Amino acid sequence: MKFSKNASALAILLCAQIYSTHAAPVFKAVSAGDMTENSAILWTQVDNGGVSAPLTLQISTDSTFATGVNSFNTNTVINNGSTAKTQITSLNANTQYFYRYSSAGVTSDTGSFYTTPNISQSVPFKIGFTGDYDAKYRPYSALANFGTSLNPGSTGLKAFINLGDLLYETTATGSYKVDPLTPNSSAAVVDAATAGYYRKYTEGISGVDANGLMTNTGNQGMRSMLASIGVYSLLDNHELNGALISGGAAQTSLKENLDLSQSINTTGSFINQTDAFRMMNKTFFDTHATAVQINGSATTSYSFTNLLDPSNPTVNAPADSRTNGTAQNFFTRSWGRAATYIQLDDRSYRDARMGTDEVSLAAQVANDPARTMLGTTQLDWLKSQLLAAKNSSTWTVISVSTPIDQWDPNDNKSWYAGYNYERNNLMKYIADNKIEHVVFLTTDDHMNRVTQF
Repeated sequence: MKFSKNASALAILLCAQIYSTHAAPVFKAVSAGDMTENSAILWTQVDNGGVSAPLTLQISTDSTFATGVNSFNTNTVINNGSTAKTQITSLNANTQYFYRYSSAGVTSDTGSFYTTPNISQSVPFKIGFTGDYDAKYRPYSALANFGTSLNPGSTGLKAFINLGDLLYETTATGSYKVDPLTPNSSAAVVDAATAGYYRKYTEGISGVDANGLMTNTGNQGMRSMLASIGVYSLLDNHELNGALISGGAAQTSLKENLDLSQSINTTGSFINQTDAFRMMNKTFFDTHATAVQINGSATTSYSFTNLLDPSNPTVNAPADSRTNGTAQNFFTRSWGRAATYIQLDDRSYRDARMGTDEVSLAAQVANDPARTMLGTTQLDWLKSQLLAAKNSSTWTVISVSTPIDQWDPNDNKSWYAGYNYERNNLMKYIADNKIEHVVFLTTDDHMNRVTQF
């Protein structure tokens, strides 16, 4: 086909106009997570006008990137919330690294993280932790200027623990609620709701203006904290929605159950197998620097990846249908001789929540030996990790999103009032095996308290 001179000029003009109106990519945030002694997961989210952004990732021990730079090519995945994840390996233990992304002449914030010490090193375990990022609390003043001298309490940390509720499904100023879902929501309904969850996570990362509306230039959300330190991130109830908060419950259960037959799931079907639960997991993993990755959609089906362990993308527990084939976000990290860090997942496998504020059935079921929060596979794994930690480190630090202390006897979501047999079983195991210096980090109650057992 031939073009006339005028037609060619018109085509060039149209292309120039299209190119000139395409906005430059906007980096929403950068983050590093799931650090080991020789690897980390690096993450970013980019607004590139609805299309995938080709990225160059640089990493170095030099904060100016003048020396020792390694570069990697990657790209954002639109169906994963316009995010990109890269596993970086062959790193040195107990070392600070710096990283940044670039695309189309735009460079991201510079991020930083530490690899964990190896088992022979004696390094202080200095971490920060929090949870419950309700949008109504923005701006998160404690996170402003995180990692700088303007926020002195946040300097010198080697890791940060995001203890769940990194999204709130509810309405707040400048942030409307997500679409409600049930375990029986259709694939089409689940896919239609997905964008709302990505939006909520992005709002938590971004700043807010004087009216509480999202802006990249306002007061701080999570952005500065995520860039300044490597993170480990947990799932809790607000990332989920309604009955989905109890992943090990029967698919017929409700958020609050008065039917005693729901207290122990013997049906063989579980909420964690539903499209709605997997979508909520997917948006959580997509928007945080975790090794777990869930691809696809409810209408096309979901597939699982674990960047740290590609040969085992999901939990392999054929004898435990509650747990087998689920995304694994429970793991252990050694912090040299000082500490062993153990992360739990207390949402994906728990039996249904019982009772309401008016009529509590929790007391009737909390001490039932068959009732579980962690699931058999994870509980057995936890005990083995505790025993190993006894002989390898001074302290054992366990992060779990649900409070484990004896606090409110009517709080039916807690271990004490809802799943007390399993709690006591775990405490007895620690005592019987004389495992000392065990610390549980939890949030969820929106207060500061310390309980010594």
